[in-house]
Amino acid sequence: MAIVLQPENAMYLAEVGFQKCLKGEYDAAYQAYQKAAQYDETFLSPLYGMIYCRIKQEQYEDAAQQLEFLLEISESQGKSSEHCFLEGQLEWRLRGNKTEAIKLLDTALNLHIQ
Repeated sequence: MAIVLQPENAMYLAEVGFQKCLKGEYDAAYQAYQKAAQYDETFLSPLYGMIYCRIKQEQYEDAAQQLEFLLEISESQGKSSEHCFLEGQLEWRLRGNKTEAIKLLDTALNLHIQ
């Protein structure tokens, strides 16, 4: 209903993407996140969502490139818990480095708690 009332609201579209992820519909989620990112380029949540979808779709190289780009554009803010979480996922899945992945996930948890 919210999307019907405000079809260009990036927060609502990002929530649709999140709900699609919960259902395992990563293609549809990616599209919703992509649309959300088009409406608000400063809202980072859809960008993180798009990267998460790529990881779940086993498109690790694409996800790694997007994550690197995201770090460059949000460098002034530092790494967020979402960024560390995705970095940990890629470290494990792309490089097979479980030790570093665990460190990154611990960092993500600590940042999230703060």
